[in-house]
Amino acid sequence: MYMVGKYIDPFTDFGFKRIFGNEKHKNIKEAFDVASFLALSKDEQFAYQMDMKAKNDYKNTLDTALETGREEGRKQGLKEGEKKAKIEIAKNLLDILDNKTIAKKTDLTIEEIEQLRK
Repeated sequence: MYMVGKYIDPFTDFGFKRIFGNEKHKNIKEAFDVASFLALSKDEQFAYQMDMKAKNDYKNTLDTALETGREEGRKQGLKEGEKKAKIEIAKNLLDILDNKTIAKKTDLTIEEIEQLRK
């Protein structure tokens, strides 16, 4: 076993392990953050908590907006993909069906089909 003097330097690796244990993933910073928070006055603690609440609210708002934007983008991409697929189907049918039948089968307008024929 190691010889331990009367005082341990807490800033050495050995000191941290001796004081806080040998867990590899122990969060030392969290312990110091809690101690720093508790050292604040009640008014400073309240201001800190309100600041953290505002920060978290802002982050949640951005995350929600980002997810909403992604969902709208997916929907728009699907619509555009469906439209392109319908146009390709219509192009393949131009030489065997009339405009009205193609429009009925692909949900394209007769004007769109006439544009494809040109």
